[in-house]
Formats: sequence, C-alpha cells, structure tokens
Amino acid sequence: MGVRGGIAGVAAALLLTLGPGAAAAPAQRWDIRASGPPLPVTRCNVAQPTTAPAVPTDRRPACPGAAAGLRAAPDDADPDCEPVNRLFGGEIRRIPTEEPLVALTFNAAWNEDGLAVVLAELRRQHAPATFFLTGEFADGHPAAVRAIAAEHGVANHSYDHPELADLTPDDLRAQVLDTDRAIRRAAGAVPLPFYRFPFSDTTPDAIAEVNALGYADIEFTQDTKGYLGLDGGMTVDKAVQRAVDALRPGMILQMHLGTGADPGPNLDAQALPRIVEAIHARGYRITDLRALLDEPASGCSGA
Repeated sequence: MGVRGGIAGVAAALLLTLGPGAAAAPAQRWDIRASGPPLPVTRCNVAQPTTAPAVPTDRRPACPGAAAGLRAAPDDADPDCEPVNRLFGGEIRRIPTEEPLVALTFNAAWNEDGLAVVLAELRRQHAPATFFLTGEFADGHPAAVRAIAAEHGVANHSYDHPELADLTPDDLRAQVLDTDRAIRRAAGAVPLPFYRFPFSDTTPDAIAEVNALGYADIEFTQDTKGYLGLDGGMTVDKAVQRAVDALRPGMILQMHLGTGADPGPNLDAQALPRIVEAIHARGYRITDLRALLDEPASGCSGA
C-alpha cells in the first residue's frame, strides 16, 4: 500500500470512529504524505491582502492572523472547510498513523549556530523539516529565516519564549501575532498556521486562544535534548539515542538551532545525519508537516 493510501485509510477509520460530532475534538483527520512533489497552494500559504477587516469573533479565522486584520478569508469561505481548522481543539503530539512516518522539527530562539549544517544535511537527504521560530529570532536573523523558508516550512514559536504562566490572554495573543508579523517581514512569506508553545507548556484555554487566531498547536513526541549542550550533560550520542528510542509511527521529533548559555557546538546539528540514517535504516520515512494542510474536510469542496 502506498504512503498516501495507507494514511488516508487510517484517517477514514478515525472519522468513522469519531462520528458526526467530532469537529470539536483534537485533530484526527489527517492525510500525511512523505516528501515528494510540491504541496498544492492554499489560501494559508500564500500572501493575502492585509487590509481586510477582522473576522467576527464567533467565526474562527481560516488563516493565522485573520482575527487581527492581517488577512482574512473570502466572504464566502466556510471556516469549517479550512484544513487547519480540523486540527483545532487540543495539543498535537504525534501523527495518528500506523504507517512508518516521522516528522522532523527544529525550534529557533537563540542564534544561527548549526543552521548551515542542518540545511545542508536535510538537502543531502532530501528530507523535509518544519522550523518553529520566535519573533526575536526572525527580527534578529532575517537572512537565516529567508534561507529556511526557501526550502522548508516556517511556523510560530512565540515572540520571546515566555513562561505561559506569566501571560494574560492579551499577552499570549500579542506573542502569536507579533511573531506572525516578524516572520512575514523576514521571510517575505506567510508562516504556516502552526504554533508551538514555549517549553511545550499548554493549557486548554491557551490552546483555544491560539486556535481563535487561526493556529493549530503542534507540539512534539520526543525532544533530543541537544539544546542542553555539553555543559548540560548532553552529547551527540545521547541526542541520537533519545531520537532512536522514541521512534514509532507518527513521531514528531523536536530539535533546536543555535546555542544558549552553553557556548559549545550545536549538538542537534551534529546528531542530525545519524538520526536521519537511523530513521531510514529502520524502514521509516520522513514526512512534511505541511501535508496537514493538503486535504479538505469531508463534505467540503474538493474532498
């Protein structure tokens, strides 16, 4: 069975299990595919006019930033038919599939250390990845953001990586929307409608706020912990082993660019070749999270 057909079968089975009231449940209706032809263009991955009025508060925006007037869906659009809206309702920590597929993700909040190595290795392996960027990183490293966005999906990781407990709802919205603007400025493109909370610290209310802005909460299955660095007791071997130990269908692996307080080398960049080789050696394929936006909901135009 092909990758696309196998995952579509899983999605269909999930829909039958969930029944007609599943629209508000955490994301289940996914059709994931491995790297291949370019993804189709949707209204959420191309530039949109920024002068449209904000959408009504009782209508979930179809694209990130729409609620703030950054862009809005056409007047006749059905928000429930937007692919990203099918991912709302909870945190997403793995792809619900039994196919041997995994997704690679990188967080970027500090600096560019390791970026050139990571991009070169992903290119060599023909492997997609999704990069979750802070607004501070985007404002401070626009050339790096453009280089990433030229080859991979870029997504939102807050503006300055705050503790969720320190934020009011207005603060959280500002974190999301300020980062949306920063990524647009740096990349010259619209970020994916994916948000990853700093420290992976989520609450139902915080997820609902992010969903209301048009973002799905994409967390992770396993973190290599390479960001801890040598001073934090991590090594390349340990980072690779953490990835291999967690390998299972649907794993979303989190890694990091840059170096924080530890001035040593970026361990995830050094570990990446071995991680990708281990994934392939065990019969897994690396999929692109952008494929989450590929399929319309059942009953919608194009479904």
